Amino acid sequence: MTSLGPQYSGDDAFKARARLHQSRFRVEQLRPTGYRKYGNRLTTADAIAGKNFCDWPGMLASVEQGYGRADTPLWHDMLRSEHIPFNIFVPLRDLPWAPRLFARWFRLDVAELVKVAIEWAPEPKAEYLNDNTSFDAYVECALADGRRAALGIEVKYTEGPYAWGKTERARMFDESSPYHRIHERAQLYIEGALDALRTRELKQIWRNQLLGEALRMKPGAGIEEFVSVLLYPKGNEHYAKAASAHMGLIVPDRRRTFLPVTFERLIEESRELAGADAVARDWLDYLEQRYLVR
Repeated sequence: MTSLGPQYSGDDAFKARARLHQSRFRVEQLRPTGYRKYGNRLTTADAIAGKNFCDWPGMLASVEQGYGRADTPLWHDMLRSEHIPFNIFVPLRDLPWAPRLFARWFRLDVAELVKVAIEWAPEPKAEYLNDNTSFDAYVECALADGRRAALGIEVKYTEGPYAWGKTERARMFDESSPYHRIHERAQLYIEGALDALRTRELKQIWRNQLLGEALRMKPGAGIEEFVSVLLYPKGNEHYAKAASAHMGLIVPDRRRTFLPVTFERLIEESRELAGADAVARDWLDYLEQRYLVR
């Protein structure tokens, strides 16, 4: 049997299991030509062939449209999360029952999907957060009452807290920055929440929430409801704890604007809605086998 390849001794417990899981998936499911450095990294040939992505009509064209086809981590690293929004949201944009899934997440009556985009942010950025914050996936829907609603989705797999960038940290502690202006205007968080929101554990979740609030409050943008979604596997304890902490900082009557969703929940709810749809079931089997670490 093809080798699972080396693992990395510096991984935490969940990341070690996930790396081994991806190495095993490569060997057992992808007919690989080999690996590079670690078992979760595809060879150049397998990367360029698109083996990091599920088999779905238009999938590779969707990736190429934004990033080209190149031997980059997006194409060759099975463990990092950059490729995951494509494997989840490109199929969801095509499936007829997807509006009902998003209706559950919005807790609103969704009439139709208007837009599904990967790695998206409103432009021009100077009129929002004036930084490089973007959503891993962005879903815009028309509601039954004629309004527009948007989901801004951050996808995590094995990641933990992030260090501050130099400019990012300065802006987070600058009371004249767009972060603070939108934070104050949105009136989303309880008094005294800033110290916690600016930490390594919560800062990215806070920025995504602020970007969505900036979009909702922007005259002419047309978005009247916004929900920030954090999508992660339940084995990632860091993000489970971060989601709970972030939720606790939101004023109680606005907590519906933030929604933690596990990979497990997404797959379970999608199976329920897909019913006898064999194509959708095959795709959901792929997601389960690929990403759920037992």
